[in-house]
Amino acid sequence: MNALQMARTAYSNTAAPIKTPRGTEYEAFARITHRLHETSGNKKNSYAAYVKALHDNRRLWTLLASNVAEKENKLPPNLRAQIFYLAQFTAKHTSC
Repeated sequence: MNALQMARTAYSNTAAPIKTPRGTEYEAFARITHRLHETSGNKKNSYAAYVKALHDNRRLWTLLASNVAEKENKLPPNLRAQIFYLAQFTAKHTSC
């Protein structure tokens, strides 16, 4: 491989794009929401998948609640409270 080919390879687009924290959050919400929607329509045949999607959704909201509960979190207090409330709502409505 000559120097020009090496330079093109070194500076070409990578296969995996760099993810921002916001992009990662969006991907998590989109993936879980899609799974909830996909499995809720056919609970009779895919109940285990539906329960797994509910569990993963609850885990996501628990993670968000613990993040907004930290003193170092820089979101406005009102928004932090709303996120925490949504996490409690999710926990209540997905508990056994």
